[in-house]
Amino acid sequence: MYPSTIASLTDPQATDRLNSPSHSGIEQAQNANIEQTQTFIGTLSSTQGTLIYDVRSPSSDGGGHVQSANKGGTGQTTYTKGDILVGQSSSVLTKLAVGVNDQVIIADSSVAAGIKWGATPIMNVQSFIATGTWVKPAAAVLTSKVFVELWGAGGSGGTATGTNECGGGGG
Repeated sequence: MYPSTIASLTDPQATDRLNSPSHSGIEQAQNANIEQTQTFIGTLSSTQGTLIYDVRSPSSDGGGHVQSANKGGTGQTTYTKGDILVGQSSSVLTKLAVGVNDQVIIADSSVAAGIKWGATPIMNVQSFIATGTWVKPAAAVLTSKVFVELWGAGGSGGTATGTNECGGGGG
């Protein structure tokens, strides 16, 4: 039913005789091309294999069907609160289900979606009450920030050396 090549249509010229090309020949060519176009595009009652069926299933009247990502849909049939659509490739959308409370999204090229849910990064605290050496945590990367707080002990106050004298305040 479909031609193997695009039809070549010739418009009549002002210099053509009224019967060459014949009126019926022109109409037949136009009608054949219109029918082929309608067959490809489809109608409201079209069956699978037409453009309208691919865009909108006749039985769903525009909704309730799964449209693949390469045709403008998501390819997903259901969603749950918190789901995220992720581009798994240039033509595939995949659903990443919501993580558990207090998890964050982490980039991870080793998983198909390229991202995953993971534990919230925990702050690493190292305290020293005497001389010590700070050790960079294994999870710290070049873009990590390090905050350092230093607290020094206060100085002692001065003592009085005589009667009715006061010592100085501590630092």
